[in-house]
Amino acid sequence: ESTADMSHARILLRGRAATVDALGHTPIPFEELIMVSGNGGMRGFPDGRFRGPSGVVGTAEYRWYVAHDVDASLFTDVGTVAGPDFAGLEGARWFPSYGVGLRFFHVPGDYWDGTIETGAQLVYAPDNGFRFILAVAGF
Repeated sequence: ESTADMSHARILLRGRAATVDALGHTPIPFEELIMVSGNGGMRGFPDGRFRGPSGVVGTAEYRWYVAHDVDASLFTDVGTVAGPDFAGLEGARWFPSYGVGLRFFHVPGDYWDGTIETGAQLVYAPDNGFRFILAVAGF
């Protein structure tokens, strides 16, 4: 993850790649496959929509200060899943999503000591339509 300071704004770039291998000849259980969709990945798609032996997801997010207890953001996520050890990644279809969000903080005193209380995001994915995400934990 990297950030760039622009007074009270930040540009965040995140990337994640993961793969899982079977032990012996036993198939990998479905719940153990790599999942790149959902609130922690491609937010425009529900949890579990994309699963596979390997996966890649990237995010670009612009966040800015709104008030002492509110941040706003514009973001895009893109990702895909592939076969074992990223086999077929070069020909895989990539799935984008785009969104806006607000993060609400509980600020006991100094702004930099605040903790995320909740947040809301509106996300659009061309292959999935609109999603509204209300979170009680940080994202």
